[in-house]
Amino acid sequence: MHYPFDIYLKALQEEFNIENPSLHYGLIEDDNTSYKDFQVNSNNMILGRVISNMNIDKPILEVGIGMGHLMSQLVYMDYDVIGICPDKEQIDNTKEYIYNRYPTKKLNLECVSFENYSSYAQFGGIIFQESAQYINPMDIINKSAALLGEGGKLIVVDEFSTELLPQIKVFAEEKFRILEEIDLTIKASPSISILIKAIENHRNTLVPYITSSSSLEELLIRLRIRENEYKTGSYKYMFYTAEKK
Repeated sequence: MHYPFDIYLKALQEEFNIENPSLHYGLIEDDNTSYKDFQVNSNNMILGRVISNMNIDKPILEVGIGMGHLMSQLVYMDYDVIGICPDKEQIDNTKEYIYNRYPTKKLNLECVSFENYSSYAQFGGIIFQESAQYINPMDIINKSAALLGEGGKLIVVDEFSTELLPQIKVFAEEKFRILEEIDLTIKASPSISILIKAIENHRNTLVPYITSSSSLEELLIRLRIRENEYKTGSYKYMFYTAEKK
């Protein structure tokens, strides 16, 4: 796993004593939300939309598989799901994670970026859980529309610059009907504070995994900048469900 995700993973493993923590933002419902529940809440929100909105006669494409948690739940529920990711280590980790839990379940993973992915299949749904931020929005909109079958659903859960978000929505509405637009900033943004605290608490353990302690400080500075961008409203964490026109 590449920097900085390897640092995030190690910090959270040390902080919460969890072998395979999720790296996506969790959703805090109240002050009593445990870290485990906090991470599961986001996946459950997506699964609810999959169950209620997606055409299960067609496959689902998950773009960016993270640590494999969402895909493992979809596989367990017998959805025909394809996961893609350009990082071979993440692919291998996800294969091991899911196989150890559900050795008899069908698993379909491809080491490829969304931009380079091709398929003859028409999908019933496409899911981007914090992977959209690494892809040009126009590529997401145009390619998702091409890959989805009639009435296919697009789920995007990610952080967005509030300056760019209105323009992205205008482009998206050319090919999609937006069914849901939910601002989850208040519930999701504490994830950054939790990650900062985990890194600070275990900096001596983390330094050997990077080139220098100064690199760790640079990473913390970037995280604190993003933390402040959420506080000032220049970034939001949004949940979108859209249907292909």
